[in-house]
Amino acid sequence: MEDAVDGLSNIVETKCEAIEGSARLTLKLDEKADIGRMLVDVQTQINAINDFPDEIESPVVQELDWNEPVVDVAITAETSWPELKAYAEQLKRTLKLDYGVSLVDVSGFSDHQYRVELNTQIMRQLGLSIGDIATQIGNQNIKLPSGNVETEDKNFLIRFDERRITPQELESIVVGSSKWCVDSSQRCRDHYRPIRTG
Repeated sequence: MEDAVDGLSNIVETKCEAIEGSARLTLKLDEKADIGRMLVDVQTQINAINDFPDEIESPVVQELDWNEPVVDVAITAETSWPELKAYAEQLKRTLKLDYGVSLVDVSGFSDHQYRVELNTQIMRQLGLSIGDIATQIGNQNIKLPSGNVETEDKNFLIRFDERRITPQELESIVVGSSKWCVDSSQRCRDHYRPIRTG
């Protein structure tokens, strides 16, 4: 998207953010820019992009209501690194939902990762491969945009969030079942033990 608007005038700063399921391009314009004209020009350039995934929603171009000044907030506490990150993410959600701050970015933390230890004996009994389990975990661990709700004051984005981000949630994923018995569903806890590595 940055390349698409690169030739437009009156752009002072460009910032592009991409997270799972969505992307945002923010442009800062100089004082001479005609906002109405720029909205049309940017929409035209974005619509001309032909390599977006087929399943995405139509891109929306809108003017942001900036509130100055922009601030950096440093968070410190005598707690574990994962707990501190969880608090920072909760603060981010609070700022966005309760106070209407449109752009909040949490930085300084590494992404959580889990190492998976598989129970090969049960996998063989059900005829499951490593790829089968990886596919089931991926299919049941998703976050997708689901539209938006517009009010007079705000525009709320709606997302389907079915991510499994704790060992307990990952254990609840069904990865296999027997056609002979309804009660024989095999969940992840029967096949692996997730261990956080970051």
